[in-house]
Amino acid sequence: MLKELNNIANRYSLMILDNWTETALEFNAADVSRRRYEEVQEVVALRTTENIPQGLRLQPFEIDIIYILSELVEKYTTEIPNKIARDFLINTVSWLDAYLEDVYDLLLLQVSGEKDENRRGNLVRSGWSNNKLRNFLLDDINLQSPPARRSTLSMTLDRYEE
Repeated sequence: MLKELNNIANRYSLMILDNWTETALEFNAADVSRRRYEEVQEVVALRTTENIPQGLRLQPFEIDIIYILSELVEKYTTEIPNKIARDFLINTVSWLDAYLEDVYDLLLLQVSGEKDENRRGNLVRSGWSNNKLRNFLLDDINLQSPPARRSTLSMTLDRYEE
């Protein structure tokens, strides 16, 4: 079971690392854009949908907004980096949720002996309601924090749930 848990941890660690790499590229692109617009001397206006590849467009639903130079500098200075950071956090929490669900599924199979895949799937999907996952980890299988840790597993789950 340790090997399976390690495989799950490695898979999600790589996903989060890939997500961070892509996020870093987005931060870099925003910084390059900000610097370019700060240095521009001519009149600049940007249509937001102008350079979106045809296959990725949301027609007929997209709304085209035109930003002037000063607005572009402001967008790339504060709003865009904040959005990039927020998106990274949301994606990371989603990956962590999926990681915990995969661990829960494996523990249900290996520790609780729940062989019925449909029942396990139902338990995993409802794991976030009524503290089912938390209670399973802390009470049912009595999972303990490593001895060198000052924070308990319960404290860690509290922070995660916040």
